[in-house]
Amino acid sequence: NKAVPDGWVYQAALSPLLLFYTLFATVLYPCAAQLHPTHMLDSLRTALPDGMLVHWSYSLFFASGELWGGVAISLLFWGLADEVCTMGEAKHVFPLLGFVANIGLVVAGAFIKAVNAKLAAQDHVLAVQVLLGTVVAVAGLLLGLKTYVYNNHMIHDPAELAAKEAARAAKAAAKASGRGGQTSEAKGGLMQSLGVLRRSPKVGNLAVLVISYFLAQKLFDFAWKAQLRVFYPSAAAYQTALADVAQYTGIATMVGMACSKYVFHFGGWITAALATPITMGISGATFFASAIAMQGGASMLGPHAVSMLVAVGAVAGVVGRVASRAPKYSLFDPAKEMVYISMSKTDKNEGKATVDLLGSYFGKSGASWITQLSDGDTTAARGRGAFDAFGWHSLGTAWEGAVVCI
Repeated sequence: NKAVPDGWVYQAALSPLLLFYTLFATVLYPCAAQLHPTHMLDSLRTALPDGMLVHWSYSLFFASGELWGGVAISLLFWGLADEVCTMGEAKHVFPLLGFVANIGLVVAGAFIKAVNAKLAAQDHVLAVQVLLGTVVAVAGLLLGLKTYVYNNHMIHDPAELAAKEAARAAKAAAKASGRGGQTSEAKGGLMQSLGVLRRSPKVGNLAVLVISYFLAQKLFDFAWKAQLRVFYPSAAAYQTALADVAQYTGIATMVGMACSKYVFHFGGWITAALATPITMGISGATFFASAIAMQGGASMLGPHAVSMLVAVGAVAGVVGRVASRAPKYSLFDPAKEMVYISMSKTDKNEGKATVDLLGSYFGKSGASWITQLSDGDTTAARGRGAFDAFGWHSLGTAWEGAVVCI
């Protein structure tokens, strides 16, 4: 942010990802058989997570996909929204932004199914190229719209910017003085950014919220997708199932967005913040209970009964996936973003980078390490441990939400 002019931060952050997507679609994926070291020494292959190094281009693609959500949405988009909107406007505008965004989720799900069924049926390379080409094209439109917003709806006059920042800093200083806090400005760097966790209790509590959410959500996703692969063995069927779930999530989120205004108005901030951990706890318990039942009864039941339990688990997982995403997008994310608006610019920028990126990826990587260190290679073999972690971190999220509110 300090090395790049404000008007080009968005472009500078997204361009490397878009370039990699283009490279992956045109070179890496079509030539994967030649580029992947499938004959790597067995000793080296067994020392690493299965397939991570051998299929290195897929690993990089997965990592870049994870970065897109954190960089393009959590950091850049919501940071832009924080700059444009006031606190009063945010209560009405933020839920509306989420509503419009989930129209894209529904459309994307339908587009993915159309590509798999018609445009690139049975041709996985062409399907990937069509999908990533669409991503790059739509991202170009996104950057153009961002430039328009920056030029026409943001303050550029130094005097106005100084006045706006002074008002925010004064408000933050007044709150800090009440608790003996410090309001010194950090000068940048990773350690200074992490220092905002000590300097601002709000940022620290938000970090706990985000880490707890991603730990619980990723543990659930690992278990659910493993069962989904059993139920949908082919790549096209599996991707189509995920597209269906994306559509269900988008529709449920839009319903939640339509109701979120009333939740904030009548239930307040704490109700909106607690909705996500409550729904995750209920739906996750149902899914993991079916997984544990399947594991415990597999030796006594016949293959047809086990297949039925797999189907029940997959359906319960779909419900859990939607129930964990929809309230997050419609209530948790807007509630989290409202906390940043009252902060000074330094605390807001450093806090968002620390919470939305470092916090979320610590939660995601933590879930991965928990999974890697668990016993066995199947979901059912480690379902009980995942269930315990899921319940624990969901409760932690609810508790920290109350702390932030206080």
